[in-house]
Amino acid sequence: QGVVTGDIDNDGYREIFVTTLVGTSNVFFRNNGNGTFTDRSSASGLNAGTAWSTSAIFGDYNLDGYLDLYVGNYIASGGIILDSLGNAIGYSHTCGGNVLWKNNRNGTFTNVTSITSLNDVGCALSAVFTDFDGDHDPDILLANDFGEWVKPSALYQNNHPQPFTNISVPSNMDAEMYGMGIAVGDYDHDSDLDYYVTNIGANALFQNQGDGTFEDVALSTGVINDSIDGFMTTSWGAAFIDIDNDGWQDLFCANGWIPLIDVLKNAQEDPDQMWKNNGDGTFSNITLDANLGDTNVGRGMSMADYDQDGDMDIFVNVTQKTTPSEERSVLYKNELSDDNHYLQVKLQGSHSNRDAFGSQMIISVNGERWLHEVSGGSSHLSQNSSIAHFGLGSSTTVDSLYVIWPDGNTQMFTDLEGDRLITIVEDSLPVSLARIRGEKIDARAWPNPFSHSVQIEFERSGQVDLQVRIIDVLGKEVYRFPESQIEVGANRLLWDGRSDQGVEVAAGFYFIEMMGDGEHGVLRIVKL
Repeated sequence: QGVVTGDIDNDGYREIFVTTLVGTSNVFFRNNGNGTFTDRSSASGLNAGTAWSTSAIFGDYNLDGYLDLYVGNYIASGGIILDSLGNAIGYSHTCGGNVLWKNNRNGTFTNVTSITSLNDVGCALSAVFTDFDGDHDPDILLANDFGEWVKPSALYQNNHPQPFTNISVPSNMDAEMYGMGIAVGDYDHDSDLDYYVTNIGANALFQNQGDGTFEDVALSTGVINDSIDGFMTTSWGAAFIDIDNDGWQDLFCANGWIPLIDVLKNAQEDPDQMWKNNGDGTFSNITLDANLGDTNVGRGMSMADYDQDGDMDIFVNVTQKTTPSEERSVLYKNELSDDNHYLQVKLQGSHSNRDAFGSQMIISVNGERWLHEVSGGSSHLSQNSSIAHFGLGSSTTVDSLYVIWPDGNTQMFTDLEGDRLITIVEDSLPVSLARIRGEKIDARAWPNPFSHSVQIEFERSGQVDLQVRIIDVLGKEVYRFPESQIEVGANRLLWDGRSDQGVEVAAGFYFIEMMGDGEHGVLRIVKL
């Protein structure tokens, strides 16, 4: 079914986890670091049960520096809804509950699904750890199949150490669709994450409104992909991918027929789709021009610069339709010719998990700014390269790059030369916000995003001096709170969105930096 890789013991070598069909336990392979693997399915505890598992994703839900594992489960017992004439009109499946496995940091895992309130019983086909609200912990987005009949797709907000909260309804992410795959990206350059969810029929592009809610804009942006020749399309894996290095994330999805009840008439010839981001909130279909309209039965897909030539390539898993001689997979090598530039960034955690899954980067290039998140699995039963790829357009340098590690520790880099791959190790030079290790300040800011003012709450445990200031994305201090306002114990500060000079600051991203001897904290906030 699905596969995901992650370095569960932070030794520099990634393990492999494979999901399986009903009746067979999932499989976990430990990386020996010498080109071989050992089956540790039983020893790790990850082979418990024989459910039909689909998506699997690695992420550090409790921010202890070790990767945990979330597994989506599918149909446990199938059922069909019939009308009075005996015609099939819907589904009445019962689906197995998903499972969250906590990494015990000794090669074993513990099932913590119940205590984290993550026992979703929708027919999960895709999942992703993603920090949609920018509060420095990974939330979980699920694409559930048969959403109209069984259980809609879902969004779970991380409140660690408290359980997750199902916020699907208030966030407008409770889509009653045949959820298949998930793409994550900041396609509109507003520094928050948007989500493309594939479907049988109309796909959905959930645009982040910045207030904890989402709006489906697939139709208005031109990426709905609902039908072909009068039949419904069937979309699966998807990814936001800048195929021409112009700095705007384009969108690809793999399509492929699947047998359905008669009321759902879907196309048997259903080509993959590619849309170019026009940079104005809309997309144009360039499938034919890009030679990406393969009509094999696509399922999972992933993206990477496999040949290391500075542009992103695409791999599509193909399932069998009629005969064993059909293609089983398709590799699209990017040969688009342009003069645009790029920067690739590989992150390596030290205090955070070594793969840096859950990290986010904010890049500023020639007046444009957008957000990228390093993911431990998404698309459909797949995983993209964790090396971030940024198209720079005609620019040869990056003005600034903020790296926000999973625990909120933030580093800033400026004037980075393009057309290369760089590796950034957590807490490395040149500039690190909250680089002083010590007791982390437990803080929150609300509302976030904000329009007029934001309230900052935190506990100061020490007697030492503590500086609290607002910094913009270029590292410039915007406002510093008077030290007389900061007390030992509970603090509640209010920032009215104005600089030290009393001038209202522009809309955009800012950081609240709290720094003292042995205490530190960084919060990201957004002014609307």
